[in-house]
Amino acid sequence: DGQRLVTAGRDSKPIVVWDLPTRQPVTRMRHDRQVVEHVAWSPDGHRIASAGDDQIVRVWDAATGHPVMQGKHAKGVVGLAWRPDSRRLATGGGDYIARIWDATTGTVLKEFVHGHRAVPLTWSADGTLLFTGSPGAAHKWDAVSGEELSRLALIGGTRAGVLSLNAATLTTVSRVGRTLLVVLPHALEKQALLEVVCAQLTRNLTEPEWNRYVGDEPYRKTCPNLP
Repeated sequence: DGQRLVTAGRDSKPIVVWDLPTRQPVTRMRHDRQVVEHVAWSPDGHRIASAGDDQIVRVWDAATGHPVMQGKHAKGVVGLAWRPDSRRLATGGGDYIARIWDATTGTVLKEFVHGHRAVPLTWSADGTLLFTGSPGAAHKWDAVSGEELSRLALIGGTRAGVLSLNAATLTTVSRVGRTLLVVLPHALEKQALLEVVCAQLTRNLTEPEWNRYVGDEPYRKTCPNLP
């Protein structure tokens, strides 16, 4: 609702929820670690997830500050992403594994193995797809079956991602070198990909070009808005 802010960080004990209109702390979540690198508010506003270099994933009641669940990676946790219905939490670790947790019981529901550290980027609006990032790639997973559906080659290490409501386009933020951030949209569906390609062209293939490059399929204009 825009009325609360949660803060954490190095030597931040406890994690604090602030009331923005009054600038006063309203809830404290006490932990025994020095560094909390990631906090994420659940979409329904009732819970807060936290994680960091201690390998522990924690979910807290945002109103009382009481712990709700706890889980663990083999190495430090590098990202958090709530499913839109607030019932599931995706985490990624330096152990090269992304996990989906039941945000109430702490049960691990799915694991996705990566070749490098795994950063959960975003969920589809219906919660059936999870996108994760690793150096040089973004991965599209079926969140129910655990199957990797596709993989996008990217520049640098992916730090964040936003999925369009129709799940047709993923926009990623990647870091290249020490200072350069690259923001790129990626078409995920055939129609979206076609629109991206057509936006870069000035005309359709001619019939001779079609026959040469496409083959036996009947000729048609693939970009209806172009000559």
